[in-house]
Amino acid sequence: MSIPPRRGPRPGATSGRGTLKSIGRMETDFYPPLRDWMAGIDFSVTALKAGDRAPNFFLPDENARLVSLASLLAQGPVILDFLCGSWSSFCLSKLSALIAALREQSATIVAITAETGRYPRAMKSQNRFACLVLCDVDYGVELKFGLINAVPPTIAAQMAARGVDLAGMHGVTKPMLTAPAIYVIAPSRKIIYAKVDADCLAPADTDSVLQALASA
Repeated sequence: MSIPPRRGPRPGATSGRGTLKSIGRMETDFYPPLRDWMAGIDFSVTALKAGDRAPNFFLPDENARLVSLASLLAQGPVILDFLCGSWSSFCLSKLSALIAALREQSATIVAITAETGRYPRAMKSQNRFACLVLCDVDYGVELKFGLINAVPPTIAAQMAARGVDLAGMHGVTKPMLTAPAIYVIAPSRKIIYAKVDADCLAPADTDSVLQALASA
């Protein structure tokens, strides 16, 4: 399957502190049911929070090289950005805003996606992301962070009809989807900032991330 073309402005277009200028036309067809489904999930119960200890993990990057969280933290604080996928211009815009805001910071930005195969590499190259892109094979890390849930069949079918085959892009038979989330992790593995958005349209809160880094 090829990555579905996006219409309208470039996904990375943002203004101010990460507020989206526009949304992808393709996503507006299935965004309302997707948003309503996520809004019904209590991530305050399932997701890791500030003060928790982040689990270590090993994941392949966009070039299939294994990367551990421990090795990244040995170099300083790490920002984990969990993405819905390369099909979501909302997630791509927030990641672009985050990278721009943290350009002068001594922290490692890591985008985590459930997509497999060529999709992570294509997402990084097409959007010119100056960050690591890690592939969460079989949803292992997203499960540890409490962010992942099985997609209702009706929503999965609606997305597939619009060219977003989650199961195919994730390399699984039963598709799941993560909530967009940003974590700032100190070298001690303590989570010092956590934000989980059930609403993909929520802007990137780069100021809060910068404040968290200042205390790392």
